[in-house]
This record gives sequence, C-alpha cells and structure tokens, in this order.
Amino acid sequence: MIPVKIKTWLSQFRKYYFTYSNGFYHLPYNGNSPETMVDSLKGLPFVKHSAKQQCVTTKTPLMEGGFHYQKLEPGCWVLCSRIRYKANVAFDLVYDEVSPGSEDNEYYMLSLNNINNAVRAYTPVRDGHVCLPRFSWTFFKPGKRHCDHNFKGDHNRYITLFFNEAWLKKNLGTNRLFEEGGLNRFLQSEEGFILCPLSEEEAGVEYFSRFEKLMVEDAQHSRVDLLQLKFSVLELIFRFFSICKEKDLVDRHIAIEYAEKFSMSRVENYLSNHLLEAFPGIEFLAAKFGMSGTRLKTDFKALYGQPVYQYFRSQQMRLARELLEQRHMQVKEISLMLGYQSQSKFSAAFKRYHDILPSEL
Repeated sequence: MIPVKIKTWLSQFRKYYFTYSNGFYHLPYNGNSPETMVDSLKGLPFVKHSAKQQCVTTKTPLMEGGFHYQKLEPGCWVLCSRIRYKANVAFDLVYDEVSPGSEDNEYYMLSLNNINNAVRAYTPVRDGHVCLPRFSWTFFKPGKRHCDHNFKGDHNRYITLFFNEAWLKKNLGTNRLFEEGGLNRFLQSEEGFILCPLSEEEAGVEYFSRFEKLMVEDAQHSRVDLLQLKFSVLELIFRFFSICKEKDLVDRHIAIEYAEKFSMSRVENYLSNHLLEAFPGIEFLAAKFGMSGTRLKTDFKALYGQPVYQYFRSQQMRLARELLEQRHMQVKEISLMLGYQSQSKFSAAFKRYHDILPSEL
C-alpha cells in the first residue's frame, strides 16, 4: 500500500507525466469538468494558454494545434479543436475524487468529429499521402470516457459540447425531439456512450468552418458573437437529436468496451495504410490484433458502419477518386495499383460506388 501522504503528493503531479506504451505516447489530463481540463492542460510545460482569446495551443514533435473554448452559460461549455499529429498520441483522462454534491464530474460530452487519416499512397513515381476523412457523433455520460487515441498523420477537427446534469434537465430533458430520439432511454440505461459513424453528407461539414469562424477567427479580434455561438450550439444539438431519431440510434447501437474500441481503431488504421494491396482477410486481421473473427466483424461494423471487407473496398474507391482528381493519375494505372484484373472491372466497381465512371473525371 502507498502511504496516503505520498499518494496525495503523487496525484498533484500526475497530470504532468506522460509515458509511452503500446505504440502510443500517453498524455494525461483532468476530465472532471471543462474548467479542470483547461487548468490541467495549460499547466504542461509545452502548452501555451491565452486567457484573452480563451485558447490552448501546442507545437511539439508529437503534435501541433489546440482548441478554443467558451463558457456559454452556467453548466454549458463549447470547444472547437484542430490538431495535427506527428506521432501516435493517446490522451488519458484522469478523474480526481470530488466531494459529494460537486458538479465537477457530472458533465456530459457531445462531439461532432472529423478524423482525417493521412493514408499512404505510394507509387513507383509519385510518393506521398492522401487524406480520407471520417465523420462521427459521440455522446458520453459523465465519467465514462477513458482515452482518446490518435495516429501519426491524422489531422483532426472536433466541435465538443460539455453540459452538466442541471443544464441538461433544464434545456434538453423536456424536449420532444430528445424523447423521440430515444435519448431519455439512453440516460436511464447502463450504456456509457453512443458512437454514430456518419457519411460526409450526414455530418454537416459546414459546421466546422462556422465554429472556427465564431471561436477562432473572431476570438483573435476579441469580438466573439456569443448570441450567434449559442444559436449554432443549439442547432448542432438538434442535428444530433434528428440523427438519433432517423437512425433509431439508441436501440440499434452496440456497446463496445474501450479495449475493443482501441483494437478496432488499430485495425482500421492498418487497413487504411494498406489500400494499395489485396484485402488481408478476416483471419489474418483477427490473428494480428489478437481477437476472434466474430468479435472483429461485429465490433468493426458497429464502429465504422460497414463490414470490414466492404469498408476496405469503399476506402479503396475513395482513394482512387482522390488519386484521379488530385494526382491526375491514369485510370489504367490506378486499376493496376488496386489489384484489379482489368480496367473495365475497376471502372464498373468505381461507378457502383461513385455513380460516375472514372474516365468521366
């Protein structure tokens, strides 16, 4: 047993430690509330904090970027983040003990996520990377988040809302769409979070530029329009409610533990960086990442919205379009890179996915 005094002393400095394990640099921060999160991050030696612009930024060999934050009203905060990762980085949440009745650990987190994977797209002539964006919603209950892991080359954007129990009951709990989306049942369930993969059309990409304008550009001139920001936050919340209702998300969502979620993200990262090769197969992937084939197929579809092979093929088609449009490569060249036996078979597969022939691009 560690003596109480030593344990207390260690806890004061825990937020300043970072370690390396399982291929990731682990950086801890306090997740009790938005206030404690900002305080724990701004205390790190490689982080800059501007109270005037309400932002936290960093530029290190591990990552570059940061986030802007605003307290909209008591119990409700919004963060707008943009970070580019130069190494595999995991943010570990640390929850400190709080006194009974404290609101520090009672914050829900709702986030619209844009993960841009920088996948390898090497060819004998043209070396480089291509970014294939992924979008999702995540909704966490208080104290249920564990760790956020990010891969080298990722360039990620987030719009994140934090609100406590009192704010939720006052503003959301009696809303008709909140109930129709099944979120009242989610709050009463044993589930800790909801994750919903989105297509680019479903995501509402315009929200990222809107929040960056309101929170980043305007903050540089000290003229953040709080009324417009509140309106945008409410619009974003109702968009999530609508997605829950349209997709019957609460009832269809499959709960996945953190360890499995971490493994699935490693599988996805492996697939995205081997798109110019043949599909490796379920058995190979299951053995490589230490799980059963059944678990792999079930959890992967729950997290990414498609079966493993279908996801791999769709990513190949997305990569093919990027190479055609951005690199101006020939159709024949790309069909050979992706392992198709003929250009006509590749063109047919491309049209099924994009509803246009590659030659028409």
